[in-house]
Amino acid sequence: MKKIFLTAVIIALSAINVMANEVSEYCADKSYGTGNSFTRFVSNATGANLIMTKTYETVIQNNLKKELNSEFDVEVYAYGAKSLNDGIFKGITAKSKRITSPTLYMTDFKSESLCPFNKAHIKDDVFYFNENFVAKFEGKITNDDMKKMLEDKINKVSKVNVKIGGVSLFKISNPNVSIKNKRMIIETDVQYSNFVTSKNLKLKIDTALSIVDGELTFSDTKLGDSKIINTQSISSIMNYINPFNKKIKIDDYNTAEIKVKKLEFKDDEIELQGIVVIPAYGKN
Repeated sequence: MKKIFLTAVIIALSAINVMANEVSEYCADKSYGTGNSFTRFVSNATGANLIMTKTYETVIQNNLKKELNSEFDVEVYAYGAKSLNDGIFKGITAKSKRITSPTLYMTDFKSESLCPFNKAHIKDDVFYFNENFVAKFEGKITNDDMKKMLEDKINKVSKVNVKIGGVSLFKISNPNVSIKNKRMIIETDVQYSNFVTSKNLKLKIDTALSIVDGELTFSDTKLGDSKIINTQSISSIMNYINPFNKKIKIDDYNTAEIKVKKLEFKDDEIELQGIVVIPAYGKN
């Protein structure tokens, strides 16, 4: 059983071009009974299918709004009312013009389930998955989105603070981000110590983004005028505050895995595509 795909579908960062064999390894290896053509006709004729579908969509929308503080347009695709009553459905799509959760800021977000059969149930107005749920999604990250994500990550770790033997060597705060020429320019306030003196300076970091094993990382990092801190140290620190997480905690028992498949810089935005896998309960 799985808590609503919404929280994982947060996040993310994800895939339109997904290899079928990669997806199939996560999907349920069985097909569920979806009713015959007559029962599907009756459910459509009586409106039962529409009522059940709207119930599912409303529950998912409410959960998404609660978890992500954002409005979503959700569509559930059903085989029929009877199958949906048993928790069996074809798929789900979810769209949002802007996600503004504490852990993810994304613009023009779209998500679509990939498995041909899905099973879930509703309990206490919460949506749970009984089988692995796999979805592709795409979205844009703007300058403002990235700035907010970096600020939240830095605040979460109570400012980046690198120490050796109890001596504070490096603190970073107040990031400002711009996306230019297919790279990210990050300007921050830095407090630096060399065991003898302490200095406050403005640091300009010019970095690219790369995909490593499905995870977004900072790469080819260059410094501005600073000769105090070496590039290798900056790369390690920047990846420490990397706001893109490969695994997203959904609740105390469940974690979703994000696999980034494609990233593309377009003007002052970053376009991302990939997949998210939410394991069924007990498979984490």
